[in-house]
Amino acid sequence: MLKKISNLNNWLILILSPLSFLIVLSVLIIRPLFIVRFGEFLIYRFGHSLKNVEIYSANKKLEKSTGFFSKKIDIFFFSAKVSNEFIKTICKRHFLVMPFQLIYSVFVILNWLSILSNFIFIRNYTFDLKNVLDKTYNNFFDKHIILISDYDYDQNNLLDETKSILNFTKEEIEKGDSLLEKLGISKREKFVCFATRDNAYMKEYLNDPNQVTSDWTLRNSDVETYKLAAEELVKLGYKVIRVGKYTEKKITFGNSNIIDYANSDYASDFLDIYLPYKCEFAFGDSSGWSVMPIAFRKHFAFTNWAPYDTLHYYSKKNT
Repeated sequence: MLKKISNLNNWLILILSPLSFLIVLSVLIIRPLFIVRFGEFLIYRFGHSLKNVEIYSANKKLEKSTGFFSKKIDIFFFSAKVSNEFIKTICKRHFLVMPFQLIYSVFVILNWLSILSNFIFIRNYTFDLKNVLDKTYNNFFDKHIILISDYDYDQNNLLDETKSILNFTKEEIEKGDSLLEKLGISKREKFVCFATRDNAYMKEYLNDPNQVTSDWTLRNSDVETYKLAAEELVKLGYKVIRVGKYTEKKITFGNSNIIDYANSDYASDFLDIYLPYKCEFAFGDSSGWSVMPIAFRKHFAFTNWAPYDTLHYYSKKNT
């Protein structure tokens, strides 16, 4: 969950733990009035960040709140390691986010209470697996937990039925357009983005070359295999932008119309989000960046995708 926490943050979590216990107690006391839920935004991995947030938001918009606990307040915290700082800015606009040094302990306590509750249920009652699977057995503490990882899959095709909650301010749009001009893209020009996955991100960002195993490398693709597609798109009047962070290879076919943004001087956390927001559509493999245009409801063409069972989108905009 939390990959690496500095010693200072460990001490802060320990110091604030009594307050965290009080928060848990207060939440349980006020439960008859409204329910408070806690969750972690998994922004330590780019691929589990805004996509999960969008699917969670779409589900929350469309869920029919009934019964005694129809009023809910959701409180989130960010994972300690951050893959993109601008994602934090966007999330804070739309959700109640509190310091992880405080809420992390609340989240952990509720999870442990949920596990303990399940254990007691199994030990003291007739355990009916069918009831659990049918959710006729409801864990009391689960109602206070949001597992954002449960929103990896858009199982109900809600992204097609809702609009993106993500937005940019007027000032940010002006900033983004100005940076695109410097990158070589005017306001009048249409552009397409493509992303490829390699080992560089794992080595540089996660700082653990030992994690680069066959389980990960099978999802990689060679950037050179996108040459023909990029050149054909240029013929159709588009500029083509190669995106990504920490790449092993520069493209050999780059020119004024095919831009290797990933290896440019303008690469930034802000533009990593602004490019999928502004592009016409995108294509690429199973790199984490691929979730960004999907979150913005853009068409995405999947290429060199592996393994197939991880293709978990059901939108008409994804091919």
